Amino acid sequence: NALAVGDPALWREKQIAGTVNTVLLIDAGLHPSALVNAFMLVTEAKVKAFYDLGIKSRESEEIATGTGTDCIVVASKKAGKDPFRFSGTHTVFGEKIGKLVLLTIKQAIEKNVLSKVRQL
Repeated sequence: NALAVGDPALWREKQIAGTVNTVLLIDAGLHPSALVNAFMLVTEAKVKAFYDLGIKSRESEEIATGTGTDCIVVASKKAGKDPFRFSGTHTVFGEKIGKLVLLTIKQAIEKNVLSKVRQL
């Protein structure tokens, strides 16, 4: 976020700033491939939440896919003897992750951003 004197100002009066930081803690052992799938699901869920809520980029008329400061962390128990090997959208495990994260992100945006925008 570094700027030089005279650079265009990025901050706008009454701007609602935010970031979508997501931490997914999984109470099961996951193989590295399943961790990657889960990370992808969180990303997809965030993008779908922005799409479903019609949130547009502040720089264009395109639907936003997130903010420039978003962060995702996915962690699970240490993979033991029989870890989950996959968690993509084609698996029940992936379906549950996707639904949970999508619902959570949409609720957080509704509560913390859109309700404030409506008050302006």
